[in-house]
Amino acid sequence: LTLYSCLNQFFPCALLNTIATPNVFQLNLKPKIYPLKMPKIWLIIFVAIQTSLPCFSQEDFVVNQRGDTLRGRISFQQVGKIEQVIVKGEGKQSISAIQVRMASLKGKIYKPVQFSASVQMMEVIIDGYLSLLAFKPPNLMSYDGRLLLLRDGRMLEVPSIGFKKHVGSFLSDNEELTKQIKNGELDHKDLNKIIATYNSF
Repeated sequence: LTLYSCLNQFFPCALLNTIATPNVFQLNLKPKIYPLKMPKIWLIIFVAIQTSLPCFSQEDFVVNQRGDTLRGRISFQQVGKIEQVIVKGEGKQSISAIQVRMASLKGKIYKPVQFSASVQMMEVIIDGYLSLLAFKPPNLMSYDGRLLLLRDGRMLEVPSIGFKKHVGSFLSDNEELTKQIKNGELDHKDLNKIIATYNSF
């Protein structure tokens, strides 16, 4: 049963023969797809909404000494001897570092530490009984300094000169580890291993 025979039942043959010529009667079975076009006004509104949203990570937050969690765009600003923690969320708050328990910024944890006659937020690289912290040396904006901090409060800036002497003495309660450091078996490049060994002591 052809298309022609079906149409022939409803149209006279003469008429059908006239309109069914190859040049006049053609079936286009392939549907046309018309792409949806977003009106310019809606595109402008969409972009405006996107740019007006807060551009901080939802993971960024500050926990104060009372245990309250504040979320927003976090930054640190040195004001005198005490660093300030700036939180920009629905509003803007400035919190003294001594009132902060910890802060999370771009997936990194920071804690306030009193060091070298100032209080600043330091990045926690290794956390434990013996912790390794990164801090900003004076007049620098990058966290290039390294600080060893014991849970009892004793601390030592990791020296570039005299590493064996100073670090060995700082960890002298672990005699075997101290011996390895002072003999040169463990040095500056083994700092993470030194910390792990001490924490397992």
